[in-house]
Amino acid sequence: MLRKILILLGGASGVGLLVAALWAFWNDENLAALFKAQNSAVAAQAVRCAAMSVAALGEMLLVLLVIGNVWRRDLLTNVLALSATAIFLLSTAGAVALAVAGR
Repeated sequence: MLRKILILLGGASGVGLLVAALWAFWNDENLAALFKAQNSAVAAQAVRCAAMSVAALGEMLLVLLVIGNVWRRDLLTNVLALSATAIFLLSTAGAVALAVAGR
């Protein structure tokens, strides 16, 4: 029962994060204008990096909670989760750096 709940919650949250990331990526100019940054192009790139970070987080949740529970966890699943984690960390650092530079 716990396995089914983890699959359902992981799938719903992963897909929700992917949809939010796609929305933020396509509305980067509007979100950058919301922050009233001095350099709107850099702020838009910060929003895009943050959207990539959210997408990587959603993919990591899908890999770990859905694929890892439906099939057995093997080397490929661990490599995919680790690469999604690395992309999440790097794009978060890039988003923070660009957000500071845009101010």
